[in-house]
Amino acid sequence: MYRKAAGAIGTDHHLMRIKIKLHFKSRRKLVQKKVVYDPIKMKNDNALKQFQKDLIPTLSDATDKTISIDEKYDRFVEHMKTNAEKIFKIDKNKIRKRKEWLTDEILEIVEKKATAFVNWQNHRGTKLEIEYANKYKRLRKLAKTKIDKRQEKYWDQICEEIELSIKLNDPANAFNIIR
Repeated sequence: MYRKAAGAIGTDHHLMRIKIKLHFKSRRKLVQKKVVYDPIKMKNDNALKQFQKDLIPTLSDATDKTISIDEKYDRFVEHMKTNAEKIFKIDKNKIRKRKEWLTDEILEIVEKKATAFVNWQNHRGTKLEIEYANKYKRLRKLAKTKIDKRQEKYWDQICEEIELSIKLNDPANAFNIIR
């Protein structure tokens, strides 16, 4: 039996047209991300003085009569952006959202533990391996005990705040603390 293309399509089959958008990881975004500035650095007097000092040459260029006002404005904006990025940009390595119970002392111990681990790994198979392994294990134990004590203290403080809010008949505050 010989069929044509249309003859193979029954009544319950309909041609469809779809649009497919492929999102490859290699596809680059053309829009640049906004630069986030640190408000703490903007309130710092030394940073503000440095920023103002860097702006003085740009402001003195504004008196040049040979350049149009639009070009002066473009130069000024570009200079402002580059200086603000240089001086007020957030340092992502230093400013991270971290746990409320995490203290600088704990961070210092964890950093020492990380370097001890790297030293231990670098001295594998040598005579000093046991010494570095013991140092790492000691720092690991110290970090764990400090973290456990600090977490327990932190959660005790939170529980006391919640209990105080409940005693003062303030359930809204208690639920906000719980969240």
